[in-house]
Amino acid sequence: MLCRDPHLTNLRRQREALSGEIRFGEKSLSSARGTEMHQRHSELSKAISRRRQELRRKGWDQFKEEYHSAMP
Repeated sequence: MLCRDPHLTNLRRQREALSGEIRFGEKSLSSARGTEMHQRHSELSKAISRRRQELRRKGWDQFKEEYHSAMP
């Protein structure tokens, strides 16, 4: 479920593209601290974490529902 989510893969692509831009202009991500690009990278990382947690929760709820519906 995590690998096939189009929203999650889109966020990851955006973060990787931004990382490439930062590394092209700067030497490392940490040297870009305080810039708008680094802030956007952090926001994307947080959005990815939230989405992964949401998908895990949905998967777990679905698993519990299927388990309890299969019980006699």
